[in-house]
Amino acid sequence: MSLRTLFVAVGLLLATATTQAEQVVRIGYQRSSTLWLLLKNDGQIEQRLKPLGFTVQWHEFSSGLLSAMNAGSVDLHADVADAFAVLTQAANAPLTYYAREQPSPTAQAIIVQDGSPIQSIAELKGSVSQYRRARAAISC
Repeated sequence: MSLRTLFVAVGLLLATATTQAEQVVRIGYQRSSTLWLLLKNDGQIEQRLKPLGFTVQWHEFSSGLLSAMNAGSVDLHADVADAFAVLTQAANAPLTYYAREQPSPTAQAIIVQDGSPIQSIAELKGSVSQYRRARAAISC
C-alpha cells in the first residue's frame, strides 16, 4: 500500500466521522504492520490530521483485534491478512475496506523442520493441513 493510498483511506474514514471540536482516530496495529510502525514512529499521521481537528490514538494488538473492531474500540487498521478478512466477514462485522495492496505471493512460505521429507508444495497434495484460528490478531 502506498503512502498516498493510506492517506486517502484515512481521509475517507475521517470524512464519515461526525463533526466535533476535536475528534480522535483510534488506529490498531500489530508489530508486523511495518507501514503503520513507520508512520507511528515519525508522526506523519498526527502531523497531517492535527490541522483538521483530529488526534490519533495508537493501539497495539497481538490478539482480539476483530473483537475490538466489532466493539467500536478501533476505527482503522491495516495489514489485514486473508484469514482475518474471511473471519471478519463470517462474524458479520460492520467493516469497510478502503484500500488494498498488490499481492506478493513470493513473500509467503511454509516452514518445515530441518531434515523434513517435505521439500515443495506439491508434496503436500493429498495430505491434511490445518489453520489455527486463534493466532495473533485474528482471535475473536
